[in-house]
Amino acid sequence: MKNIKIYTPILVSLITCAIVGSSLAGYEMPDFKIEARTPAAVTAQTVSPVKLIERPEIAKTSPKGSTQIGKEEEDKDVTYKDGVYYGSATGFGGKIKVKVTIKNGKIASISIVSHNETGSYLSRARAVIGSIIKKQSTNVDAVSGATYSSAGIVKAVRNALSKAKVKKNKNDGKKNKKKKDKDKDKNKDKTADESVQNFPYPDGVYQGSAFGFSGVVTVEVELAGGRIKDIRIISHSDDQTFFDRARAVINSIINNQTSKVDAVSGATRSSAGIIGAVEDALEKAKQKANENAGEAGGNSNDDPNNGGGTQPQDQKYTDGSYSGTALCIDDAGNFDAYNLSLVISLAGDKIEGLKEVNTDDDGSNQAYIDYAVGELSKKLKGRAIKDGKPDGVDAVSGATFTSRAILNACTEAIKKAEKSN
Repeated sequence: MKNIKIYTPILVSLITCAIVGSSLAGYEMPDFKIEARTPAAVTAQTVSPVKLIERPEIAKTSPKGSTQIGKEEEDKDVTYKDGVYYGSATGFGGKIKVKVTIKNGKIASISIVSHNETGSYLSRARAVIGSIIKKQSTNVDAVSGATYSSAGIVKAVRNALSKAKVKKNKNDGKKNKKKKDKDKDKNKDKTADESVQNFPYPDGVYQGSAFGFSGVVTVEVELAGGRIKDIRIISHSDDQTFFDRARAVINSIINNQTSKVDAVSGATRSSAGIIGAVEDALEKAKQKANENAGEAGGNSNDDPNNGGGTQPQDQKYTDGSYSGTALCIDDAGNFDAYNLSLVISLAGDKIEGLKEVNTDDDGSNQAYIDYAVGELSKKLKGRAIKDGKPDGVDAVSGATFTSRAILNACTEAIKKAEKSN
């Protein structure tokens, strides 16, 4: 029995195997196949493609306005009525208001009345004003670095011009053409002597100067028989390429026998210097003619009853030194306005000298200031005072605005010297 207990586990295992073997007898393993998906099955499970809808174009804008000024359609049948017009538009910092002056149907000047722009940006933006006047059109480019401010100026000018526009009479062109043809026929009948009396000054060579682009331009003007015979350039400081282009105004002046000619496009400042120098020379020829007339007629103060002595006159102004101030401003906006002060010395109702000229300019106009002071110092010395102003002294060509401010300051100084009644 002990031997049988030892083999009991083995017997149980053998019996179990026998039972399992008999149960699996005749069993066949099934075949397993993997079937590939058909295209139809794949299509059914694929997500349908999404149709992309194109977005409409978004307008390019900015909080402060468009960076593009945009061209304005110009109507050839429209002109401008003379007068002063105001317009406004939005710049970078707010509203910009301008004043536009129309003369002879053209834009004569543009000035900024009020604004909220940063000073440095507005100064740069002012360049569009010169461009508008030069082109006689508001279709100009914005100033790089001051886009919004310059665009605001242009749009304000357009707003002002819209109030000045008038329709042309279609018959005006025909009438003007007939008038020109008629005048042309009349001129044909003129003799050479009749057409050269523009300058009834003594024959001779007269020298004149004016400020060009980068310095003083000096010319010689030769007069003969009351007409300009020749104009010669003595000296200049401008770029030679531009100055050579500007020389074309010399032929224009001689051919037209007038200094009122157009500046050369692309060399405006240099040609303006030549024109101003010619005008200065002609002014000296005029002074020479007046001196000759005075010598021929004798001294108007001579008294025939006192042996040719000078008739005494009461002085209207007290001798001494007097100060005056004035604002130098360019209506076209080519430079920022600045204050100018000076001192003049008076003696015997004449200006003895000009001194202590000072300005609060930033230095950008110093060359013009120096030139204007130098020229007017010569013209004012010994000049008589008439109606509270230096008698017969005009603004200096090439430094018009600065010299005008100097003369205005002189007028203020003279008023302080006027004796009370």
